[in-house]
Amino acid sequence: MAKIRIQLTGQFQVLAGDGSDITPSSAKSRGLLCILCLSPRLVRSRRWIEGILWSDRGEKQAQESLRTELSKMRREFGTSKEVLEADNMNISLDRSRVAIDILDEPYRAAMALREGEIFQVIDGQHTQQ
Repeated sequence: MAKIRIQLTGQFQVLAGDGSDITPSSAKSRGLLCILCLSPRLVRSRRWIEGILWSDRGEKQAQESLRTELSKMRREFGTSKEVLEADNMNISLDRSRVAIDILDEPYRAAMALREGEIFQVIDGQHTQQ
C-alpha cells in the first residue's frame, strides 16, 4: 500500500497514495492531523486531544466530538483510513503508512519555519502574504 502524504508546509494538504486529495474538510480534523504529525511517535492521548481541541466543552461532549471527527476522517480517507489508529486511550498515525513533509524533509521544514509557511490553511482560509 502506498503511503499517504501530509504536507504541513505551505498549503496544508493530504494526498492518498494514488495522488488524490483527501485533505479533511473540517478545521478540527486538520488540526487533529497537525497535532499528531508534530507529536512524539505520532501519538497523543484522547484526553490531551480533547483538552486542546474542545476545551470549551464538557468531558462527555468533548469525547463525542473526537469520536465524530475520527469517523469523518476515516470516511474522507477512504482506502487510506488505516493510517489513523485509535484505541481507548490514544490516537495515532501509523508511521509506516504516512509520509510527513517536515519529518521527511528537514531542510524544507527549516525553511518553511523561517518563512512562516507552516499551517497556513488549517482553518480553510488561505492567506496570501
